[in-house]
Amino acid sequence: MEITFNIIYYTNILFSLFSILITYKMSNTLISASSAFWFAWSFIIFGTNIALNNNWIMMPNAISLYYIMQLQIGAFLGFNLSSIIFQVKKDYNKSEITFNNSLMLLSKVSNNALIFLFLFGLLFLYERISHVGLNSNFFENVREVHNEGNLSLLGRIGSHIGVIVSFFIILVGIRDSKYGINVKYLIIVILSAAPLGLANGGRVFLLNYVMIYFASLMLCKNTFYKEKYILNKKDWIKIFNLILILLLVFSLIGFYRGGYGDKFDMLYTIVIWPVSTIGAMDSWLHQALISTGTNGYFTFGWFASFFNKLGLIDFSQEYLIVKKTMEHFIFTRDSAIYIPKSILIDLIFDFGPLGPIIGMFFISFLLQFFSLRFVGQSLFLHSLASLSLIASFQTIQTSIPTPPIVITLFWAFFFSILIRLKYGDRRII
Repeated sequence: MEITFNIIYYTNILFSLFSILITYKMSNTLISASSAFWFAWSFIIFGTNIALNNNWIMMPNAISLYYIMQLQIGAFLGFNLSSIIFQVKKDYNKSEITFNNSLMLLSKVSNNALIFLFLFGLLFLYERISHVGLNSNFFENVREVHNEGNLSLLGRIGSHIGVIVSFFIILVGIRDSKYGINVKYLIIVILSAAPLGLANGGRVFLLNYVMIYFASLMLCKNTFYKEKYILNKKDWIKIFNLILILLLVFSLIGFYRGGYGDKFDMLYTIVIWPVSTIGAMDSWLHQALISTGTNGYFTFGWFASFFNKLGLIDFSQEYLIVKKTMEHFIFTRDSAIYIPKSILIDLIFDFGPLGPIIGMFFISFLLQFFSLRFVGQSLFLHSLASLSLIASFQTIQTSIPTPPIVITLFWAFFFSILIRLKYGDRRII
């Protein structure tokens, strides 16, 4: 039977509802890696439907739709099996220690990290303005410089501080799960990150910190502070207004960066951003299927690059395959080279045609396990649980583990060690 987009559309709805229901029945929770994954893929599939109806993109080939279905089947099986085997673990004593540790770190370090992030961002922004000039094409010009990968020392330091702030945002989520949502603090964090993000011509920073914050907060709130609706009406209004403002700014940056037509359309700018992944899937999929295999180079992300640099694993052949693919896109002037390819393509590059269903099964199984068992268990484990939601959501555009996720976990581990040495808390993980 040929897989059509309508089959993908309605299967996604059924898989989403059934997976969330299984998790709720087994662990009495609506917040998990499973719900994050299905929310992201529902967003991109519903967005694709809008794009197809407006003729913004072409209908993906049947082979692309077939592999999207394979990925969703693998995720469906992995998430649900994990939900059935592993229920939410509630240890109120450990969660209280984690809560107190988060308060202590926030009081001593977090504000300094935000100040450093803002100052380094300003210096880096000044450096970029000096390089490309400040004009109507600023966002387009700095994005081109960023895509070339020539990041200065200031940019590297600022980026690293930005990732450290991600860890503190997780701690803020732990704190606010008990004391209530603090939208003002979120705005301060976003403003602190703005100079660095603008210097790179980026806009994802507007959403990343908000996603990390709500992942941490809602995991804690839903697990340890049971309320009928998780968030009250007032909180939902705050969230809605904040997200609406962020999406407007997100759209404006995308429009002025170029590639979204001559007339500003907020719906188009928001929808076409993730949907472009589906639009470019045919090109990426063709290259992945004819590739000789990259043996985990994409899927293991940061770890593959790190161990290759140390000489522990040789990915030189895999690097040549990637380089050849990019050269093909450049030669054929295929815009897919600039578009995120999703975890689906990475799994096929690395493990062949069975990669999406088998690879996604194991990945979703582990992500769901992390999100159900590690909430509030320690600073490091809670960070892992929170980031499992982020990783699940990001599968629509990238593989895991991404460098920001790995570095955030490093800082979670580092501060856990610091607490142990200074205060005698021996629960590192």
